[in-house]
Amino acid sequence: MKNILLIAATAAIALLISGNSAKAGCYEPSGQSKPTVLPVMPKLPAGFPAAATPGSIVGLWHTTHTVGGQLFFESFEQWHSDGTEFEFANIPPASGDICLGAWTKTSKDVIELYHVGWTFDANGNSTGTLVLTATDKVSAKGDSFSGPFTAKFFDTKGKLLKELKGETTAVRIAAP
Repeated sequence: MKNILLIAATAAIALLISGNSAKAGCYEPSGQSKPTVLPVMPKLPAGFPAAATPGSIVGLWHTTHTVGGQLFFESFEQWHSDGTEFEFANIPPASGDICLGAWTKTSKDVIELYHVGWTFDANGNSTGTLVLTATDKVSAKGDSFSGPFTAKFFDTKGKLLKELKGETTAVRIAAP
């Protein structure tokens, strides 16, 4: 509980200090908060395990989302055994870099995700929601997953404003 409060307090302070305008929950592809550099993840030490359970999505992942072959955003995703998912996107925090989801396993290695986030205008006012749906296939070893996604942006009255289709790829990050 102390860690959760510390993380929340740190995030609030970062938002106050940054002075940046909010753009979107998860990511609004307006171009202003689009990531420009895809950081290289550090190499895992020798003997670092690749997967907890073969074929399982449960765990921590480094995820990349592309639209038309171009980077949409990347993130760290945590998938939980209770069917929930948490995503921390590599976009400015003031843009709304956290989204939540619910998932279900539809076959041996296929996962269906329903993922939601809030969207904001340049002044930080709510402009609606983002709904991202995905069908991901987990590798037999459980060390990667990939699949198509659809991101839909809605206004505050539920009217569809924009729809993007893309591909997700992910690599597991496991504890040493």
